[in-house]
Amino acid sequence: MVPQFLIGLIALFTGVAIAAQASRVDELIPILIFGLPGLWLVIRCPVAGVYCTSEGVVYRGIMKTVRTGWADVVGVETATTSSPAATAYFPRLRLSSGGEVDLMSVAGYGMKNTRVEEVIEWLRASKAEFDRTSR
Repeated sequence: MVPQFLIGLIALFTGVAIAAQASRVDELIPILIFGLPGLWLVIRCPVAGVYCTSEGVVYRGIMKTVRTGWADVVGVETATTSSPAATAYFPRLRLSSGGEVDLMSVAGYGMKNTRVEEVIEWLRASKAEFDRTSR
């Protein structure tokens, strides 16, 4: 989330710098274009990630928070998404309802991303602990 945080910081400072020199109300538009999205990224990026509780998984992305109970999780797998520039690997929760929750805030790039694999193993271990203690 560091790149998004830095982009947010730059956008926020850009909006503030332009607004500081504004002499008319319509010159404040850049703060809406740059400043508000920048402020959102600066606030949201430090808390983005995946957290496990005794009840389930909490996923905090840039735009939303999703809470999923362990009882609803049937599996954790590695998923990918590709573009011409790169392939991203990220954890995916498979749900008993047939749905999926993509944990994109911990996505990694490269042929073998050990950080993503560590998160997946951690989620699997947390799910196994819940299954063991809930019986």
